[in-house]
Order: sequence, then C-alpha cells, then structure tokens
Amino acid sequence: MAAPTTGPVADFCAALGRLVSTCRVSQREIADALGLSSTSSVSELLAGRRRKVPEWDVVRTIVGLCAERHGGGAPPEGMSLEVKWWKSRHAELERTAETARGHATSGPSPVVPAPPPVPVAVPPGAPVSAPDATACAGMGVDEAVRLLAGGRIEATPAVYALMSARQGGQDRPRILGDLLADFPARVRAAHGVARAALIQAARVVLVAAAVVRNSDPAQVHNDIYRLTEGGHAAHTPALTGLGSDQDDVLSPIAVSYAWLAGPLARSCPEFALGAGLSGAEPGNRATTTTGLTGLGSLLSEFAVGDGPPTSPAAVLRSPIAALDSPGPRLPSLAEGYITPRFRLAAAPREARAVIASDKWWDEQPLHDDIEQFLAAHFLGLPALLAPLVVLGHPGAGKSLLTKLLTARLPAREFRTLRVELRHTPAEQDVQAQLEHALRRATGREIGWPDWAEQESGPLLVVLLDGFDELLQAGARKLGQARQWGYLQEIEEFQKREARQGRPLIVIVTSRTVVADRADIPAASQVLRLEPFDEREIDHWIRIWNTANKVYFAQTELLPLSPEVVRPHRDLAAQPLLLLMLALYDAVGNALYRLQDKDITRTQLYDQLLTEFVRRQVDKDGPLPPAEADMAVDRELHRLSVIAISMFHRGTQAISGEEADRDLRALGESNDGSGLLFGRFFFVHEAQAVVTEERLRSYEFMHATFGEHLAARLIEKALRGLVDSGSPWDDGELYALLSFAPLTDRAQLVQNLRDMLATWPRGRARPGLLPPLISFFRAAAWDPEHRGSVGYAPVRLRRAYRDAVYEANLVLVAVLAVGEVYASDLVDDSEGAAAGWRRHALGWQAQLSPTSWRAFSSTLHPERRYRAHPLDPSEGDGDLRITTRRTPLVDHDVNWPVTPSPPQTRRSLSDGLEERLADHGAVELIERILFVGDVDSEHLLHIGYPLLLQWPSAVSQFVVTVDDRLTSPVQPLVALLTRDVYSPETLPVLYTECFDHVRTLPDGERASYLEAVLRQLVHDAPALPDKTFASLLTQVHTALMRYPSLTSTTVRLLLDCVHHALERGSPDMAAPLENLRTDMLRNDHFVQVLLMMTQLARSTRTWRWWNSPPSFDAGHYNNLLHNLDLRSVATTHPTALIDLLRLTAELGLDDWLVTHTSEILAALPREAFDLFRPSDLPRLRAALPEGAYSEQFEEVERAWRAHE
Repeated sequence: MAAPTTGPVADFCAALGRLVSTCRVSQREIADALGLSSTSSVSELLAGRRRKVPEWDVVRTIVGLCAERHGGGAPPEGMSLEVKWWKSRHAELERTAETARGHATSGPSPVVPAPPPVPVAVPPGAPVSAPDATACAGMGVDEAVRLLAGGRIEATPAVYALMSARQGGQDRPRILGDLLADFPARVRAAHGVARAALIQAARVVLVAAAVVRNSDPAQVHNDIYRLTEGGHAAHTPALTGLGSDQDDVLSPIAVSYAWLAGPLARSCPEFALGAGLSGAEPGNRATTTTGLTGLGSLLSEFAVGDGPPTSPAAVLRSPIAALDSPGPRLPSLAEGYITPRFRLAAAPREARAVIASDKWWDEQPLHDDIEQFLAAHFLGLPALLAPLVVLGHPGAGKSLLTKLLTARLPAREFRTLRVELRHTPAEQDVQAQLEHALRRATGREIGWPDWAEQESGPLLVVLLDGFDELLQAGARKLGQARQWGYLQEIEEFQKREARQGRPLIVIVTSRTVVADRADIPAASQVLRLEPFDEREIDHWIRIWNTANKVYFAQTELLPLSPEVVRPHRDLAAQPLLLLMLALYDAVGNALYRLQDKDITRTQLYDQLLTEFVRRQVDKDGPLPPAEADMAVDRELHRLSVIAISMFHRGTQAISGEEADRDLRALGESNDGSGLLFGRFFFVHEAQAVVTEERLRSYEFMHATFGEHLAARLIEKALRGLVDSGSPWDDGELYALLSFAPLTDRAQLVQNLRDMLATWPRGRARPGLLPPLISFFRAAAWDPEHRGSVGYAPVRLRRAYRDAVYEANLVLVAVLAVGEVYASDLVDDSEGAAAGWRRHALGWQAQLSPTSWRAFSSTLHPERRYRAHPLDPSEGDGDLRITTRRTPLVDHDVNWPVTPSPPQTRRSLSDGLEERLADHGAVELIERILFVGDVDSEHLLHIGYPLLLQWPSAVSQFVVTVDDRLTSPVQPLVALLTRDVYSPETLPVLYTECFDHVRTLPDGERASYLEAVLRQLVHDAPALPDKTFASLLTQVHTALMRYPSLTSTTVRLLLDCVHHALERGSPDMAAPLENLRTDMLRNDHFVQVLLMMTQLARSTRTWRWWNSPPSFDAGHYNNLLHNLDLRSVATTHPTALIDLLRLTAELGLDDWLVTHTSEILAALPREAFDLFRPSDLPRLRAALPEGAYSEQFEEVERAWRAHE
C-alpha cells in the first residue's frame, strides 16, 4: 500500500524538499552526507512519501547543506535556513504524531460531523497541564491553537480560519473570539509554566492574525516565528525584530497586533504584563514606594489557591543593615528599603565589552517601575529560560532586593531559595551549589531534585546573591573558563530542569564593575539598580527621622535634614552610604555641625572614616583615650596600606592573602585583627569557598574612600620625611610613589592637594621641596640613604618604576608649593629645556598611553625665557610647571629653537578654544608642548592651523581601497602639493577627500568640503572629461548629507557647473543633473538668490538651470517675500541688482513695476555704482517719472564722460 501523500508528515517533508530544490542541493550530495549508498531513501523523504517523522539529525544535515549552498544571504522567499526554526517545526511535528498515535490506539470511533465552534467556559479551578518551557519558546501556530482550543473546538479548522484571513483586512477574525473565550479565567486558574504557556499561545495567535493581514504570504510563517520565539521579555516593545525601534512600535504588523490584542490586555492583567501591552491595572495595586509592597500586591492578585499569600514576615521586620552597637534604630526592610529606579540594558550580549562601564549605563533607558518589571518577568516565559542579572554598586541594595523577594513573592505561587554565593563551594556546579545552600538552610542533606519536587504547585525561584564574590574572591583559585561560563551554565541548568518538569526562575546579583568578566546569555536581561536621586534621598531621610523620633528626643539631637546631606551627594546616592552619613550625624549631630565650618571634602572623609573606625575599636573593648587614639590611627594606617595596594594593582579589590603580604612589607605586624577588614562598615568583604578553603577579598564601599586613604598614607609619609631631617631616606616614598602615576586617579591627586594645603604656611617650600628635588635628581641611581622596603604589590621593570617615581615627585612638588621651575629640577649643565625634554621623553616611553595622557594633562609647563645673568641678550628657555591650564595661543618655534621670545603672536579667532574643548586635537597639542621635542614642534608648527580648523582629523580615519588608513587632512594637503605625487594619483586623492566628508562632524564638514571644492575648481581645466564627471558624481554623493548649503559651497558648485557646461561633453549630463537637484533643494533664500543670479550670467548656464522653463513671476515674488531686504541689500547688493537684470531679461515688466522701487529703496547710496547705463531704460520704465534721476545721471556720467 502506498504511503499517504497528505498529512503533517507529508507537508513537512514536502517543505523540506522545496528548500532543497530552491537551494540546488542534489540528492546525491544529501545521500553522501547521510552515509547512504543510494538516493532512493532521500527521494522518498523529499517527495513526502513517508509515514514516520524523519530523524532530527537527518533534517539538520539537509538544512545545513542548504544553508551552506545558499551562501549566508537572505533565505529563499517563503523559507527559512535557520536550524532553530526547523528544530521547532520538527518538535511540533513529533508532538502531533504522538497525539495521533494516542488516538489511534484508543480504537475506532464513529465519524460525525464536527459541531460549530462553541466557546466552552473553563471553570476557574480547572487544572491546566504544564508543558515544557523550552518547547513553549518555539511554539508554533498549530500548537498554540490546540492549547487555546483545549478540546472545546477542533484545532485544524481553527488554524485554517486563522491563517486564511484576507490580507489587508480590517475586521477582527471571529476565530480569535472562539479561541480566547474565557481566557482570563483560564489564566487565573493556571500557575507557573501553564500560565506562561497560555500567555505565549495567545501571543502567537494574535501575532499570526496581525502578520497574515500585513505580511508577504511567502514570509508569514517565518515572521510569526521570529516575532514570538522565546516569549516576551519584560519592558521591551510588544513586538521586537521588525527593524528599528520605531518600526517595533509603528509598523503595520505592530499596530495591527496592538489593536487585536487590546481587548484581551484590558480584560486580563496577566496577559497585559506578560505580553508588554497596556491593559487593566490590578485593583489592589500598592501605591507605596518602599519594601516592594507593590510587587507583593500585584502578584498576590494573580495567585491561586488558599495557601499563605507570602512567606513569614520576619524578613520584612529585619533591619536594613546589621549593626550591633547601641544607638539609633535602623528602619526595617519593609519601611526602609526605597523601591529603586533601574536601567535596562538594550542588548547586553552585544554590549559585553562596556557593560561594566557606568558611562555606558548612564545612556541606557531609565525606569521607575521595578515592581511592574519584576511582576512581568515572573509571569513571563523568558524567566524560565535564562537568568535575570541584577547589577549595582556596593551598597546599592542588591542583597536587600533578594531578601525582599523571598518575602514578597506569594508562597502559593512561588517557592524561593536564596543562595549567598560567598558561602557556596565556588568550584562546584550549579546543582551542587544549590544543594549546599539547602543543607545550610535546613541542616539536612537533600538533593535538588527531591527538594524541587516536594511541591507540585509553586514555581521555583532561585536567588543567587553575590556572583561578584565568586569572581573576585575565588579568582586566583578558579580558572577563567569557570568564571566566564557561569551564567551560561545557569542557563543550561534552567533548560535542563524545564525538560525534567522542574522549571525554575533564576536571578543573579553582582557588582557592576565585574559584569564584563562573565559571558551573558543571549536570552538574559540585565538591569542596573540606580543610585538615589534627590527625591529618593529626601524620602529616605524622612523614614530615618520617623524611625528615630524617640531616639532624637532622648538624646536631644536634631533630626537629619536634606540640607545637611546635600553637600555629600556623591555618598548619599548609595543607600548604604546614606545610612553611614545618618549614623555619623546621630553622634552629636556631627554632620550638622560641619555646615558652618569651612571644611574640605578631604577633612570630611577623614572625620567620617575616623568615627567609624573608632566605633569598631570601641566594640573590641574599652581603652584609655590615648590608647584608643593610637588604635584608631593604627587601623586607619592599615586601611591606607590596603588602599594604596589596590591603587598600585589598578584594581578596586584586594585578596586577603595580598593584604597580609603588603601589610608585612610596610612594617605592620600580623596580629590577625588587621586582616578582618570586613568588620568595617565602609568596607565590602567578598567571600568564596574553593575546595573547602574560605577566600576573602576586600573593596571599599565607595571608590573615594580608597582614594582618600591612599592620599592619606602618602601625606603621612611626606610629613615623616620633613620631620626626620637630613640625611633624607626615600625608601618608603619610593615604595609608595613608584608603582603607578598618581594622576591615574584624579580624585587621589585632589585629595593630596587638599591635605598639603592644610600644612602650616611656609613649611612645604623650605621643608619638603629640597628633599623632593634631591630625590628627583638621584632617581636614576641608588641613593646612598635609601632604606630597603620589601613592598612589591606587582612586578615591574626598574626603568618603569624610576620613571613613575620621577613623575610623581614632580607632581607632589607642584601640589605642595604651587609651582616648580624646570631649572630647579634638572642639572644646570644641560640646560632647563634640554633636561626637561630628556626626562619627559623618558616618562612618555615608560607610561601607558592612558597614563601619559592623564599625567601630561594634569601638569602644565608654561614656557618662560631666562636671561643669562652676565649677558641679558643670551639666555635659555625655562618652564614654570603648575596645574593651571594655559590658554590656547598661536604656536611658535622660538622656545625650542632660539633663546628669545617672539615680539608678537597672531591672535586666534574668538571662541576657538571653546569650540575645541571636546576634541582630542587640543590634548595632542598639549602633549607635544609638554615634551618640547624640537622635531615634533617643527611638525606641529606646520600642521597647527590644520589641527585647529579640523580637530577631528586627529581621530577620524578612513580605510582606502588599498587598505591604507588616511586622515581627512592628508589627502587634502596632498592636493595642495600636487607635484609631490604622480599626476595619475590626483583623482584618487579627491576620492579619499570625498570619502572623508561623511566621517567629519557637522561643525567641520562644511569648511572641509569647501576646501576640497576650491581645489577642484582650480584643477578642473586639467582633468579629462570622464574623470571630472566622476568627481562631480562624488560631489553629489557628499552633498546628500547636507540639509542646506553654505554660500561659499554654492559659489564653488557654480564654478564647477561653469567648467562642466563649457566642455559640452555628454559625460557631464548625469553629474550636472545631479548637481541641479542638489541646488534646487536649497531652502536658504539668500543662497537661492545668489545661485539664480550667477546662473543668469550666460545663456548656457541659464538654459541648464531653467530647463524646462519653470520660473514665473510668482517664483520671484516668493523669493523677495522671504528675503530680509535691508540685510541682503547691505551684504549682497550685487545680487539684488542682478535680480533686476534677470527679471528684465525675462520680460517680467509687471513684476519690475511692482518691486523696483522697493529694491532700490533698500540699496545703500554707494550700491548704485554697480549699475550700468544699459540697466537704466528698464528701470526708468518701471519707476515713476523722475524717480532716482540724480543717481541714474551719475551712472551715465561715469560711463560717458567723454561725450
């Protein structure tokens, strides 16, 4: 009996056969790839003569051959070359076949006509089976219809009715009403994956209805799959993948989908949330902005069953921080956790390189509805397929968020497991880590599958808190591959568990700064918790004052006020650091008392840190005041060592092992307490367990704490240097200043400046400057009195350390006394300029480009001329080194070449420095001037005007056809010096220039194009017709980026037009038409006037411009109406006179009668000298008799005086 040729299997195989035929893959190739000796099986498969579903490996091989043959372009019309798409269709086919087999084994049944589709209400309590979440991700139309039909209506006719809708139709398909009948009740009766599957099924059928009526029939199935695959990610457009962000909202498919889905979204809040649509707001939506109560209310409304709505309230009553000392009351989590704003990464996987950058995050969309976002996430399908990654700075509230989720998620809907990753074995896989967490939580050994299957209803939610701790503390014991792939491992774990019937949601928290050390899954969403803004700071302060009303009354303290906190905005923006400020003020209103004091930021930090160290010292037991002060100073010194060690390593964190080693090297005894830095409120301690060893890593809660403490250690060493007297020992100073330039951290430099500014007047110059200069001159040698310090946080070359030491010594000297002369630093025998040059070139050679830019932009050597004491006519250049930026002036080569200054300098144009403020050209000029190298200065002198005119030329490059990188200026200068290159390179140089036009910013593009056109006008006579025509076409391409043309550009274009028209070559036809189009779109009326009057100077150009004739009197009326006649008469009188001549030539006598008086009245008296006698008859005819007779007679006398 022959195999049937109809049915799902036949249809699938026939589609595969069409793909093979379109891609021209032979059956022999397929047979060879499958290891078959004959092609008969392949032929039978592709012809659709198969009863059984083909093996997936066979399908994958065939699709792979087709994709390879097709070459990676767009798929054949109406087909897909994506393996994932075919995999989804194959899985759906297998399920269809399995269902058919089940019906077949139940015995024959009578065939009766199918009743019409009648919606059957599903009781709210009716159970809904939970499908595989991974299968739901690729749900097709057939499967979606079957799920929604639920046995109430026949699926096959329903699919046909849905997919056969008329393209462009405006009516709502009736089948949607049948399929979505009682949908809200069915969703409310379901939970977990079953609910997500229903929401996804509704999305699929609604998208299908929108696509069928708006898409190419050949692309319908591809479009439906592309728009629905994976479910809807929270806070993204309802449909993504239609093109640009605007297309995602405004395309016909998106508009149609929103219209079709609107009624369902309004009647079913779960669908509105899960599908990203505007819909009905839940009735009991919380309005409070603390403790995530809104999330609890939102999800509780969707919860089913009669179990407890949430977990025990003990978590909500716990304080927002652990503080074991007496004092003010800490608000609870429920009242003190301000619901945060957040930013959502648009494409986290593509932005992997910058996802740890605050600058990049500040450009991402800002949201203030995290409760709604989380609700949508927990209800949606994507949450079951990949982890949600929550980033934030230390103290931003990431851990508190996970604690609140355990309390706010309804217990009858979600079953949570919060895992502190610092306590889990970092080297073990995800399942082992979860089982370890279960053992810590329950005290019993329990396997993950057993725990996950204990309850069949609630959905599992795993909260992995502190991924950064695994990355940071365990970095030296774990391989990079383990850290890099951890999030991918979680995604695979979720998919495996979904297939096993144990679906789970995973949320991972981490500090932002390490986010680029992990491979983020493509399906993951990444958000960053935002720092507090002013409104949130004020709200938190109100909560703090309410919680401590009694405490303030008992201690006679003033409540904390926003005015007291506002000067410390950078700290108050992080919730935990705001608490730190509040605790500081709670001791004698310390923060309030600083308001009336002239206190620097550095002094505030010193008092703040001292107070919290003193708190910790007091916890260790009472001490006499003197000993307590010593203990506080010792702890601050240890913390300062940690801070300088982090700075030297270029990291924000340090391991416990490194801290121990560095403390010993800098003379601190190891009594055990010095390593427990995590006990300080302002230090974040990361922990990880690797092979049963607990590893620690430390980081300051705010980077400015570390920068303050590092500067404090350096300033303390400088004080010790001054106090010690001669001979000076620079052993400690060399250890502190030779591993990294201080200018790598601008705030550290500012802190050190502020600390040195508090020294008694007159102490720095006589006490500190001499040893610093002595150390500078001896830096390249081993000073006789340098003590040995074994501190070496990183291994560096001696040459590098000496260069860094020299640079830092100069910086410290300038910070200490305000200014230092190069002649004081270097040996007199080589001269100040030459000596400075030698040292500066050495620093530049050793420092990284980033460090060199930071250093050379912090110090500013001002050029001075020092006369010889015996002969004032002789002298040498000197440098006054300060941190004051010198204004931009014209460049001269006197200083590096001659001993005398120039008498005058050319002044630069007004506003030039402001215009160049954001360009790298100024920094380049400063770096060259910083060194004072003669050869570099000669080149700078030549290129100085070009750098100021086109500053982007420093960083803008174009790759030429022969793979050369060129800047915009180089080919332009090459055009000016054409004899340097062979003549055949001339067109190539112009092409390179026109290519650069598109890369330059708006402020530079016009002047650059004008320069190129000016040279093209000059070279045009020497260019062959075809070459000149080709270049004019390139001009047209460049002009397409211009909204309007400058008057200079118009004039140069007209010159090009004149050259082209004079040739009379057919090659010029198309380029000239393009230029005419460019000039016609100009909407600047002054330029239109100039253009038109210049083109009217010859019949040839006027015929080209006005062909076919299209300018009538109305055109000139409009032109004159839009001109500021007085202004144009002053700036362009010739153009107005040419306009009168043009209208006279056109015979527009009526126009002349109407407008000549108006134009002549606007012209200044001297402009009448621009007329010729031949102009006067027409003018007199258009004017009242005798008008302007005196001016006209003067014109005639000038021309005909001989008569």
